[in-house]
Amino acid sequence: MNGTLVENLKTAGGLAEWDESREALTKTFDFDSFEQCQAFVQSVGKYADSKDHHPEWETKNGGTSISVRLTSHFAGN
Repeated sequence: MNGTLVENLKTAGGLAEWDESREALTKTFDFDSFEQCQAFVQSVGKYADSKDHHPEWETKNGGTSISVRLTSHFAGN
C-alpha cells in the first residue's frame, strides 16, 4: 500500500489491530452471531460503496467471523 497513506492512518490511530504489509491491510472481526456479522457486512458494504471502495472479505466460523482485506487502487492494488 501507499506508504504515506499508511503513515497517515497510523498517526490518526486508524490501524489499531490491523495487520499490514506492502500489499494490503487485513483484520478479522468476530461476532456473537451470524446476524451481527451480516449487519456489519451490510453497514460496511453501504459505506464502502459510497466511497467507491470495495473490500475483499470472507466469512468463517459459521458466518460469525469475517476477514477483511483492504487494498488501494492508487497503489496498484
